[in-house]
Amino acid sequence: MVYNHTGPNSYLVLVTLGGGANAGYRIARAFGHHYPDDFRLMIPDVCKSAGTLVAIGANELIVSDRGELGPLDVQFRKKDELFEASSGLDILQSLSAIQDQVMAIFRDYLLDISLGSGLGTKITAQLSSEMACKIVAPITSQIDPMRLGEQQRALRVATRYGERLAKKFRNTSQENIDTLLTGYPSHSFVIDRKEASELFTKVRAPNDAERNIEVWLRARTNNFSGLGSNTAPVVACLNDLSEQWQSEPPPKEESHEQETTAEPALDQRRLEPVGKAVSENSGGSEGGSRDPGSESKGVLPTI
Repeated sequence: MVYNHTGPNSYLVLVTLGGGANAGYRIARAFGHHYPDDFRLMIPDVCKSAGTLVAIGANELIVSDRGELGPLDVQFRKKDELFEASSGLDILQSLSAIQDQVMAIFRDYLLDISLGSGLGTKITAQLSSEMACKIVAPITSQIDPMRLGEQQRALRVATRYGERLAKKFRNTSQENIDTLLTGYPSHSFVIDRKEASELFTKVRAPNDAERNIEVWLRARTNNFSGLGSNTAPVVACLNDLSEQWQSEPPPKEESHEQETTAEPALDQRRLEPVGKAVSENSGGSEGGSRDPGSESKGVLPTI
């Protein structure tokens, strides 16, 4: 995170694979509170799911060539699995596919029986309905209504968080929030700068000074390695960086994997609560573990 001592503005440089919706919401709200006029989100690399929720709360998105957002896809840890997760849309999409299949089966049986037997429409429709239901019954019986309710509730939580964050700077619309929730087929779907500009009002490429920030951060974090680990956030003052780069230019992007010895002066005290929130969200799914509504059956939602 890079902030300015002399003005009410900040840059949050966010690289994340996702995490708890609660953590993403708290991070965006904290920045909106402390920087009510200018909270810019820089996206130099992957910024998925809960990171996209933070983006809804920013007044401007700065997306690098390698930067990408992702859908607001709620993820649930699979029961008895350590590293596997399922999408909150899995059951809903399954129900939609079953509905389409039932209608197709019903139409096929209706036409075949009507044309082949000469029976009346009422009897034919009844027979077709019974046969279609018998085919899909074994599939629908495997759907857990409790799990379906959990997933719908988690989707509503993400929707309400998005609505509240969008009211601050109005950088996106409710229609686009709905698209981010249900309009993409997978959690890892890439939303690049061009597509992001269709979903958000203020989206642009970084300028030269912002590219210097990205290059400097890539050098400090070994090219943003260690995603999913609870590493401490980098907090720096933009003024300090500018003064440092006047005497010592930032490293070239080609050498981003080499360590740099020079470090700018840091002011950890002013933004310690916000820095703590960023650190908690960087752990992938840590924030979701505190959601009391998601503890039944050991299924913990993250986005």
